[in-house]
Amino acid sequence: PASGGFSVPVWDGAPIPDGELLIWSEEKVGDDILFAGLLTDLARLAGRLRLLAPPRLVALFRRSLPATISVTPYDGKRAPDCDMSQVRAGYLLEFVGRFVRHSPADFPPPNPYLLVDDALAEPYRAARIPGEMRVGVAWHSINSLIGDYKSQRLADWAEILTIPGLRFYSLQYGD
Repeated sequence: PASGGFSVPVWDGAPIPDGELLIWSEEKVGDDILFAGLLTDLARLAGRLRLLAPPRLVALFRRSLPATISVTPYDGKRAPDCDMSQVRAGYLLEFVGRFVRHSPADFPPPNPYLLVDDALAEPYRAARIPGEMRVGVAWHSINSLIGDYKSQRLADWAEILTIPGLRFYSLQYGD
């Protein structure tokens, strides 16, 4: 059976000792960042992973994820530019939680899993005002299934955006 348009079987949650598990994204950047926190646990369960990620997230994921997870740019339009000969099964990133989170006890304590690019972060560090908290905000999703639940008008943030001691950064992309 095909999985996500790839000619690989849908993964059943079992370890893959002789190959790779293909995980791909549908280029929902916020969701990809959220669900990337599951990939280390998924690799412990399945074995080696090949993650097909939106090009704009590849550098972030490559520096942040363990070496057992190969990260390949994938725009969803063309075949990925990588060797897929070791791929034995595949699964969509936004649904992998069902294999590693079965109850509240399965959620680890908060632990940063993404690593900053120090060169890109330096101007923000240099501009930091002592005591100021920096807050990233994304307020709109185009996800056809749940975007309405994840979106607000930016004007709805007006009161929050005026709280002293906070500096806000837009994490929104697109129009």
